[in-house]
Amino acid sequence: MFHKSHSSEFSRRSIDARRAWFSTALYELFLNELKREKEFLRTHPGEKPFFGEGLPFQPWDETCTVGKRILHKQLTLKPDAEDAANATVQAIFAFRAPCKEPDQNEYTFELVKENGKWVIDNLNYEEGSSLVKDLKRKDY
Repeated sequence: MFHKSHSSEFSRRSIDARRAWFSTALYELFLNELKREKEFLRTHPGEKPFFGEGLPFQPWDETCTVGKRILHKQLTLKPDAEDAANATVQAIFAFRAPCKEPDQNEYTFELVKENGKWVIDNLNYEEGSSLVKDLKRKDY
């Protein structure tokens, strides 16, 4: 619930509000991206930055209308694999009955254990890209 009740804009404030969720490596990549974004906006004022839609932890809030009811995709988490230091969790966003649309989005969270806690180290999107790949891209 925290994620939906707080701003998801890509900013230092939003990243720091979720700091406890991120591995040290992912947090450093986010800070580096903020520097890259600042430089991009300095040289391209008025253009939308790479993460202009915000922190990418869920798909767009699509709806399904059944009669007068407007339904949103619901999240289902499925543990996938785990060992002492790494784990993966599938996050499935899909419409539930009575929606007849099979439209669903599936992300895979890669987790690492740091200081005795599971934290997000990467997020794999269904089309084959990943958050870390996006953050490490060469070209802005």
